[in-house]
Amino acid sequence: MHIFILLSAGCGQRFGSDIPKQYLPLDNQPMMIYHALQVAINHCNIDYIQPVIGQYDGDIWQKILSDHKSDKILPPVTGGETRQLSVHSGLKAISAYQPQYVLIHDSARPYISDVLLTNIINKLQECDDDIIGVCPVLPLSDTIHVCNDDASILQQTLSRDHLKAAQTPQAFIYQAISELHHNVKGNNHHDDVAIALKYHKNIFMLNGDINNKKITYHQDMNTDKPITRPKIRIGQGYDTHALQKGGIMILGGYHFDCGLSLQAHSDGDVIIHALCDAIYGALAKGDIGQHFPPSDNQWQHANSKIFAQHALDLCRTHHWFIGNMDITLICQHPKISVFYYHIIESLSQIFLCHRDDIGLKATTNEKMGFIGRGEAIVCMATIMLYQ
Repeated sequence: MHIFILLSAGCGQRFGSDIPKQYLPLDNQPMMIYHALQVAINHCNIDYIQPVIGQYDGDIWQKILSDHKSDKILPPVTGGETRQLSVHSGLKAISAYQPQYVLIHDSARPYISDVLLTNIINKLQECDDDIIGVCPVLPLSDTIHVCNDDASILQQTLSRDHLKAAQTPQAFIYQAISELHHNVKGNNHHDDVAIALKYHKNIFMLNGDINNKKITYHQDMNTDKPITRPKIRIGQGYDTHALQKGGIMILGGYHFDCGLSLQAHSDGDVIIHALCDAIYGALAKGDIGQHFPPSDNQWQHANSKIFAQHALDLCRTHHWFIGNMDITLICQHPKISVFYYHIIESLSQIFLCHRDDIGLKATTNEKMGFIGRGEAIVCMATIMLYQ
């Protein structure tokens, strides 16, 4: 189990605002914190999100939770006077879940990406037993000087060769970092890696993301936006199956009784089949018939979720993530509006994406042709992948 601790208890004194910076608008989002929260909600390896909030932030979090209705988000807990005490509060709050891994992220880093999250999680799972955590870092480009006590005179220049700038999220074996936080003396450690290093624990250094910048000062709101656009691929899919009387209809992984079902070698789920073909097309990996040929009896009556899982695995292997999907069903029967929200919810769970990123439309064929005669259902799907 992976739990994502989202730190949001700071008041941002250096930012110069009466409102904590994480609750100010950023880009097209009403609050900065929405950026990181949405990435964590959508990521397939994050099981739960534990918000750690300020003492007086309860009302604003009611608004956040109403905008992000996700079973992943645990009830917020109150943080402490320092970052270290806030992390400790989050670690104690999730102890009942007994997670294997924990990721600790500052809400002031809004531009975290799915790719960085995946790389951190994968690396932590691959690490040797003597490594308890993973920290994304960047090389320093500026020259670093050491000054005197009153910061008026420069005294020494440091070599950049062995200096790295740390980012979050920092990921750890939960039991190890929880024990360190429980035992550590003092509360002035800047991050969780500093605590681990104090006790001579090994931390793996992973290449960070230049876009994953921290917003500290007010002017950062205009300058700390991603400087590169994500790579995007578009795929299209099409599927059709004949209708028959009786049986159970399966659309988008949702089963319902409407007096009709689809004739097919597998379970006939035209929505999942079209989405899989769209993914395969975007990845330039053929089509569903190549990966699951109908001539192969092992796929007879197969659950189409198997096909979806294969398509998602291909996405992960090549570091692509689903941005959104647009689906059009063309059928005279059944009436899709009755089952619309059930299908959306089912698709969001199967394809590990947010409900708001799934477009589903249904139309008839004005009683023309084999569709209009109620002989079949057609599904067309378009999907956007990004990295």
